[in-house]
Amino acid sequence: MLSFITQNRAPILLIALSLLRYCENPTTRLDDLAVPDELEIACISENIVNLTWRDNSAKETGFIIDRKVGGSEWEEAYRQTDADATTFTDYIPTNSDTVFDYRIRAVMDGDTTDYSDTVAWISEYGSPGDLQVKQIGKTTVHLTWVDNSIGEDKFLIERKTGSEKWVQLAKTESNSTEYIDATASSTDTLSYRVSATSGISTSPPSKTAKCLIGTLSLSNLFFGTEQTFDLITWNVYNFPRNGETTIASAVEVIQNLNADVVALQEIASDTDFQKLDARLADWDGYRADRWGSTLAFMYRSENVTIDSVYEIYIDNDREFPRPPLVLDLKWNGNRIIVIDNHYKCCGDGIIGTDPYDEEWRRLDASHLLETYINTHFPSENVIVVGDFNDEITDPAAVNVFQNFIDNSSAYRFADIPIAKGPSDNWSYPKWPSHLDHILVTNELFDELSRTGTEVTTIHVDDYFSNGWNAYEVALSDHRPVGFKIRF
Repeated sequence: MLSFITQNRAPILLIALSLLRYCENPTTRLDDLAVPDELEIACISENIVNLTWRDNSAKETGFIIDRKVGGSEWEEAYRQTDADATTFTDYIPTNSDTVFDYRIRAVMDGDTTDYSDTVAWISEYGSPGDLQVKQIGKTTVHLTWVDNSIGEDKFLIERKTGSEKWVQLAKTESNSTEYIDATASSTDTLSYRVSATSGISTSPPSKTAKCLIGTLSLSNLFFGTEQTFDLITWNVYNFPRNGETTIASAVEVIQNLNADVVALQEIASDTDFQKLDARLADWDGYRADRWGSTLAFMYRSENVTIDSVYEIYIDNDREFPRPPLVLDLKWNGNRIIVIDNHYKCCGDGIIGTDPYDEEWRRLDASHLLETYINTHFPSENVIVVGDFNDEITDPAAVNVFQNFIDNSSAYRFADIPIAKGPSDNWSYPKWPSHLDHILVTNELFDELSRTGTEVTTIHVDDYFSNGWNAYEVALSDHRPVGFKIRF
């Protein structure tokens, strides 16, 4: 017997090693209770869906199935199966826009595993609709679609270059209806499609929309969205500086930027402002009618409700050669106060002792604005905009906005990232300097950090074939600055 064992040692050793590997590899054995996986869902006939999964447990007493309908709360223990089951049939309206989610757990003597992945039935009626794409920058494409599904958790954006394969570009949050692709640099045709998703499941994709990146024009401009309150401040330099060319260009810019409110400075001609107003369908305008006043608002009357428009500090021409113009409005149920300004220009960068020193006048204007806001709007959403003719990044000793900066618990310059950023993104390129600002009160601090809120210099000059030179001749020496707020 000993001779036999010795002579056959190799086969016995191989068997032992094989048994050891089997015990060490969790994929080749069943635990007493393990998470089921490979959960899938399929429609097997109208109004009937079938779930299938892999049973990874050896001693489960059944499987608990949870269901969620249309984004509502999970219905836990919606159904329970017997042990060793790997399939379940449910009866639902399979031709609807409602998303039906499922997840399962194994159960044994009251103990349960973690959840499996979530799968969902999303019919073709829940697929996103009316996908539109538009080039809005040199390498930027804006996508919009109609959200047809009830209960999706995300939207999957896919892109294809030429005849290449589809690749995942991004996922957006539920209920979203737009996406900006900032990586559209191909010279070939770009194709896009969007699907609703929930868990690991996706709807049938939308119809494909295509875009060929080309030369920009004013028709490519884009800013405002349905989900955000969109405000633009723009010094249009002695409007209309180039007559009819300026009016026509301003109409096209304002229409395509699609903001809710545009605060304007240097509207020199009331007659030409009325022409601008008349040509902007679905817009209304207001220009301060006091002699020497050049401030104005344009607003989309279908998006905002105006309570009042009025000037303040009309007798303080030292601090305000152009009295601030206040717009009290409501957008989507939110009361918002916008104060348009055009501070005194020029100076030597030093706050002097002469009462008519330009910097001193701007400093006093800032103090008066703070007093007015604290007195009249102590708890409202206040946004102060305009051409302030000074830089918010100046040293404290010569900073005409230092009162706002020091009171950081109550005020914040939303455009400080622009002011501290590269000079090619500043609003006044000729100097260059950043002079056009957006100041908000603390009622909007939470919104400043919210996804979807954005402050940006709008490079309208990029949309002219001859760039800055053509823009300056046609429109202005200032770029507009946009503020997009997600409430």
